[in-house]
Amino acid sequence: MFQKDYIKRSFSFIQATLARLRGVALEGDVDVAREEITDAYSRVFGIPLSLLSLSPVSDIVDLLSTNEGNDAERILSLAELLKMDGEIYQKEGDVEEAQWRFDLALELLIASVEVSNQPAADKILDPFEPIVRFSIQNQTSLELLAALYALYREAGNYGLAKDLIVAFTDTDGGKGEGIDEGTAFLSDLLGRADEELERGNITRQEIEEALEALSD
Repeated sequence: MFQKDYIKRSFSFIQATLARLRGVALEGDVDVAREEITDAYSRVFGIPLSLLSLSPVSDIVDLLSTNEGNDAERILSLAELLKMDGEIYQKEGDVEEAQWRFDLALELLIASVEVSNQPAADKILDPFEPIVRFSIQNQTSLELLAALYALYREAGNYGLAKDLIVAFTDTDGGKGEGIDEGTAFLSDLLGRADEELERGNITRQEIEEALEALSD
């Protein structure tokens, strides 16, 4: 099995690698970016892409955990790499390849917040919002929608939380539970001050429209 020694590297090295890969991706050389990103899975994290695609998130988190600090940051860094990789496929119109990378990235994002035992900061969550919306559009799993809803609701991004609970309700198998949770959540928001709603990226009109849609 792959040794945890692979990822006992300094956090600064991981971040420097990600920063360089972002530059390569922005330059638009897709083949070079994809090759370097694929190499980074093994070289930086010690987990080949082929293993990532088959492994439960719990196993990946265990491989990335050293109990020497920065575990949450390492998990988040792998999520960022998967996001970057998926965005290349998204630009090429390959939804299937993009989607599984995005889903795994989001599952690792959630895991990193859980490992940190700290509330998720906007600076961590905001960069992932585009792929959350991509996953909503492409009907990701009920389990992931529910976990993301809880994450963004707790973080105070009520606008995205609203979209996630509506998507949950619209997904096969989620209607009953989603309507109950969504109605309770949105009704609670109606009692909040306008300033709080504004900070949460939602308007009173959007709340009322979502409640009406849930009641149809």
